Amino acid sequence: MEQQRLAAHNLARGQQRWHLRILQETPTQAGYTFEPSGNGRVFNNSFVFSAASLATAVNVGGNTAPSTFMFSNNNWWASDNASLSAPTLPTTETDGVSGTGTDYAGVDDDPHVNSGGAICGGPELGGGIRIPDVDGTITGICRSAPQTTIGPAAPESCNI
Repeated sequence: MEQQRLAAHNLARGQQRWHLRILQETPTQAGYTFEPSGNGRVFNNSFVFSAASLATAVNVGGNTAPSTFMFSNNNWWASDNASLSAPTLPTTETDGVSGTGTDYAGVDDDPHVNSGGAICGGPELGGGIRIPDVDGTITGICRSAPQTTIGPAAPESCNI
């Protein structure tokens, strides 16, 4: 079975042009043909964005396999116009949420270092799925159980 790539428990916010890019910059090299870029999992992420600056939710390049991507339990929120929050994705998302979210006020530039408890009371708390292969944070903090929070891992004080 081919290895799956995973993007989980991330916070993407701001005035991005797109949320994700599926690219295959080098389809062949030195006589070898590479498999199309695919088999990605995008789970439990929080996307807070400006609908006015978004070109498309997922930028898909040539020589890729976007239909092999899986999307689950992500939160999509256009903070400037909640009615434009729902993304157009290359495959159907399971249990995604759009139109509401946390503004992450008080979260510094690295939400994994100082979350300030911002997600303890938002709609993202408990809205995700357990991902057994994510057992800690990017900074190396181990968790006793996989998180069910959408977005950055909740502080231990949230008791989830």
